Amino acid sequence: MIQAFFIFLRFLAVVMTRKPVAILLLLLLLLLMGYFLSFGLLTVQAASAETRTKARARTAMKLATQNFKKGNYDVAIKYTTTAIRLSPEYLDAYRFRGSAHAFKREYSSAIKDFTYVLRRKPKHFSTTYYLRGDCFVAIGLLERGIKDYTTCLKYNPKDGKVWYYKARALALSGKTVEALQTIQRGIATKTHHMGKLEKLQKAIFSGDKIPYHAPCSN
Repeated sequence: MIQAFFIFLRFLAVVMTRKPVAILLLLLLLLLMGYFLSFGLLTVQAASAETRTKARARTAMKLATQNFKKGNYDVAIKYTTTAIRLSPEYLDAYRFRGSAHAFKREYSSAIKDFTYVLRRKPKHFSTTYYLRGDCFVAIGLLERGIKDYTTCLKYNPKDGKVWYYKARALALSGKTVEALQTIQRGIATKTHHMGKLEKLQKAIFSGDKIPYHAPCSN
């Protein structure tokens, strides 16, 4: 084996003496092939690791959803946070965690999560505006809530429930005329929230207490 190695070295020395440029080019080619091969293996390994991480994040979200449906909001938040840690740009997870915080009446935390989503993909997650609007209304920031509902309706003009939420917030802020106009626009969508809109309209006309709306409940 050692003898064969020395024979190869002598052969290489002879060739390099006669054709040094060709040998150098060959060695350079071999080095480049080794580099690209190593780079390819690293890329495949990185992609594989990323796939496994995303799979773990999805599993965490499934567990979060299961616990949310059971009313275990603390556990749901814990699993959702795990999903976010594994996949920091998992926007669905932020939105879901925001809803869980809202159900716990942790409105500041919910607003923070909803805002994170809306700053990155406002059009794709446009319904998140009404969720954040609900939270603003719940803590008494009616104008900010109305603004979010209005933005949501720009993206979803036929969403009857958001017309109801906006009309309710307007009524609570004392803007009676605008509230009634908003109710009519909501009724025009022929929404399944028609009954709620009509009930709200009746309450405004009669001076009764404005119906309650649980934040992020729909």
